[in-house]
Amino acid sequence: MSEHRLYRKLYVFARTQDCLLRYCCFEDLQSNQFCVQNVDHLYPPFEKESVVERDIEILELLFEQAPSDRSPCWPTIQEAIARFEQDFRGD
Repeated sequence: MSEHRLYRKLYVFARTQDCLLRYCCFEDLQSNQFCVQNVDHLYPPFEKESVVERDIEILELLFEQAPSDRSPCWPTIQEAIARFEQDFRGD
């Protein structure tokens, strides 16, 4: 096998009163570090087309740019999500 960088896609969910937060995270299998690509706010009623469309956007982003080039990597998935939230809020 050639030297391709390998990633594992993980969805991590958080529940709020109004919606589900779906964090799209990637684990870099060479470094064992995690980054968050984006967060989706999913509101009921959940529609298949909307979820599939978001999944396609994730693939397009991954094809265009490595996850670690888009967002910093962290040693744990929890830290990656916390830092992503901080950056999003501008803390």
